[in-house]
Amino acid sequence: MPDDTSTTTDATTATEDKPTNDLGDAGKKALSEERAARKSAEKERDAHAARIKEFDDRDKTESQRLTEERDALKVERDTNRQEATKLRLGLRYKLAEDDLDFLGSGTDEQMEGRAKRLSERSSALGKPVGNVDQGVRGDVAGTSGSKPDMNALIRAAARGGDPF
Repeated sequence: MPDDTSTTTDATTATEDKPTNDLGDAGKKALSEERAARKSAEKERDAHAARIKEFDDRDKTESQRLTEERDALKVERDTNRQEATKLRLGLRYKLAEDDLDFLGSGTDEQMEGRAKRLSERSSALGKPVGNVDQGVRGDVAGTSGSKPDMNALIRAAARGGDPF
């Protein structure tokens, strides 16, 4: 296909280089209209070239899109497998839900070894002895045995006394 744009552009450039002072109002108006039409034609040409490129690359792009989608699905599958393995091991070894993160990642055998060790350690610790509830430790000055509120604690501290 011959390159018609180069001859048009050369002719237009030659016209643009001429001084516009001697053209008059009608000539200036015609020149600006011609320049606007040229810019519009160049934009249209670029848009058509982009569409042709898009048409040529559509098969390659579809293949790339499918490859990326496949890779994302593989990652999601592996993540779901590890999560299922963690849950299964948590049930088997009676682990708390918070402890499942300690199993980490790796093969099923590696994760099972960690789950077994974690289960043995937590069973060796046993249950805590005594009252582990957090709360009021004794009578706070000025509260007469009820649970203190923040204002009572501040007043007791302001008097210089230990609120507990």
